[in-house]
Amino acid sequence: MAAPDIHPCPICSQDAPTKLGRLYWPRSKGNDVVQAAAYRGGRDLWNERTGEYYKWGFRTDVREARIVLPQSVADDPQYAWAQDPYLLWNTAEFSEPAVDSRIGREYRMILPDEMTHGERSAVVFEFAQYIADRYHVPVDVALHDPRTGRAQHHHAHCGVTGEIVEDS
Repeated sequence: MAAPDIHPCPICSQDAPTKLGRLYWPRSKGNDVVQAAAYRGGRDLWNERTGEYYKWGFRTDVREARIVLPQSVADDPQYAWAQDPYLLWNTAEFSEPAVDSRIGREYRMILPDEMTHGERSAVVFEFAQYIADRYHVPVDVALHDPRTGRAQHHHAHCGVTGEIVEDS
C-alpha cells in the first residue's frame, strides 16, 4: 500500500495520516481467503478445501477482531454461523469454485495515531457496518497496532466475502 495521505482527522481535527484502499482476492492468483483471515485476524484456522492449517494466533499486533453482519440478520440464529471465522471463510472458499472467481475483497485503512483505540475502533466498525448493510455481506474486521517493518501505522483490514447473506 502506498504512503498515507495527510488529511484532517474527522474526530480530533488534527492533520493525520489516513488512507483507504481496496483489493480483490481472485482464485486465479492463488489467493486463499482462509489464510488471509487467519493472518489478518491473528487466528488459527484450517482450510477445508486445501487441507492447510494456518497458525497466526500468536500475533500480538492484532488489537481487535470480529465479524460484522448486516443489521437485518445480526440477531437471526439462522446466520449465527457467519460470525465464526472458520465457517465464514471456508464457506467462501467452497462457494466460488471457478478458477477465475473472486473469493472476496478487502478494504485496508491506515488510521491516525492521534485517535484513541476506542475512536479508531468506532470509525472502523461504523464503516464495516455500512459495507455489511449496503451489500448484504459479512465483514471480518481486524484492527492492528503499529509494528516494525511495513505496518508502522495503526491500521485495519475489513475482509468481505463474495456471498450475500440475505436477500436485498
